[in-house]
Amino acid sequence: MSLCCTIVTDLKRTFQSLEIELHGLLTQKGDLEQSVTDIKGSHGSQLSQLQVCINSMEEELQQLNVSIQQQASEYQILLDIKMRLEMEIAEYRRLLDGEGLRQEVRKAIVVEKIQEIQVQEVVEKRVRVIVEEMVDGKVVSTSVDEKVQDMN
Repeated sequence: MSLCCTIVTDLKRTFQSLEIELHGLLTQKGDLEQSVTDIKGSHGSQLSQLQVCINSMEEELQQLNVSIQQQASEYQILLDIKMRLEMEIAEYRRLLDGEGLRQEVRKAIVVEKIQEIQVQEVVEKRVRVIVEEMVDGKVVSTSVDEKVQDMN
């Protein structure tokens, strides 16, 4: 009987120690689950902040692209005006230098226009050569040669 009591007592102690260990492991499991939940929340918050930052930068990039396109268009307009003014100044100089109206004048005006056109990240280089032949101050013939090169 004492052997049975000893075995029962040992089994009770083993049972109690296993039960204590089980409670400790359950507590540890709960703590780890809470830690995982906290980390997920923290990472979700950081991810949301990063997405807001990315969206803001994408919007800024779109605004910059629009601005660049507007500036390129304005530059082209100004370049065209400059070219016309230079041609007019050259004509006035020719007249002031005393060339007669009946005298045949041949001029070749070569104009290189370089346009950078950026539309959805496509960049082209355009070279336009305009040759005008003038007689007595009047344009008698004009030829235009334009070459387009893809810069991408």
